[in-house]
Amino acid sequence: MHQLAVDLEGLYNGKTSKIKVNRDRICTKCNGKGGKDGAVQKCSGCKGRGQVTKMTMIGPGMYSQSQGACDECRGQGEIINQKDKCKECNAKKVVQDQKLISVEISKGAPNGERYIFHGEADEFPGTEAGDVVI
Repeated sequence: MHQLAVDLEGLYNGKTSKIKVNRDRICTKCNGKGGKDGAVQKCSGCKGRGQVTKMTMIGPGMYSQSQGACDECRGQGEIINQKDKCKECNAKKVVQDQKLISVEISKGAPNGERYIFHGEADEFPGTEAGDVVI
């Protein structure tokens, strides 16, 4: 969501405003894989879940159980060798992008009017791109 301030004259007559949106886009060099084909491996420490359960002894016969992100894959569930990583996105699967969106404010638009731009927000492999709401 992005807030856009419009003066009274702009609301009355209508107005076109431009807003710059920072977003993540799927890396075109590796097609969102993070590296070469076959380079992505399931983490052996968490078996691809990204979470591990740790047992800590707090006293004789007393244990504490906690769950947290896997140290080997940093909670990602997969590991990519350093030499096989994509140089463009550094194995993040997405790259930063900026887009200039042109918003046409309708004549007589009420306060709090929403303009939705479908598929213009962040992308991530395996998911649908989000919407930008102005």
